[in-house]
Amino acid sequence: MSTTSESCACSPSIVVATPRLFTIDKPLLKNRFLVRPSGSAGAHDEQTLLVRLRPTSNKSPLLAMHDGSDAQRPLLAVTYLPLFSAHFKIGLVDDGGGGGGAGERDGKAGFDIDTMRWEDLAVANASGSKHRWSMDLRRASGYDCGPAVCRSVPRRPPGRTGFVWKRTRSVAVDGMNISALSQRNWKLVRDNGEQAVLAVFTSNPAAGRCGRMQINVDYGRDFDTMVLMTWLALYWSGR
Repeated sequence: MSTTSESCACSPSIVVATPRLFTIDKPLLKNRFLVRPSGSAGAHDEQTLLVRLRPTSNKSPLLAMHDGSDAQRPLLAVTYLPLFSAHFKIGLVDDGGGGGGAGERDGKAGFDIDTMRWEDLAVANASGSKHRWSMDLRRASGYDCGPAVCRSVPRRPPGRTGFVWKRTRSVAVDGMNISALSQRNWKLVRDNGEQAVLAVFTSNPAAGRCGRMQINVDYGRDFDTMVLMTWLALYWSGR
């Protein structure tokens, strides 16, 4: 998931994180999602991310994201939904690779639970239209300059930052429209009242398709992974 930057026409001193687009599909009758970044050649392109699905009754993760298009590639992240809980647990594989420590291992999934970084994805209101999560940003950069207006996103040092997924009917991925029948469109904002849209998902009702994700800021690869995994948890659970 590479990123690029360019200068913002509305201020030469502003660094712009070029929005990254991801097409997300769920092939019919298959227990997997495929996440393809813009420019990917197809399902077997090396940039494509495989996200395996498991039933919630199984001890294996509900979702497991691999750094490539097949299950032999290294793990990037996993998602659990603990029994009787409405809140998800998202685990990020630490920078050393896919597990391999001395802690407790998930035997079926093949990763070390204790060496992962765990975050919660929690319901934030009674209707379920908002879900909250947070993470430590190890890298943070700049600004998002949209096609019509420059929406500044303040540059921040690395640190603990909260985010909220909100259902939306007013914000869409660039070039897409929101279906009148769809309730599965989401935008991501900070959990501090700021309204800048950090990411947005717009659904595609076609069979085997989920839709497209647009990430507007460059906060590092772990942030992109958390954006995708938190949204996939909401989508797969029907929220």
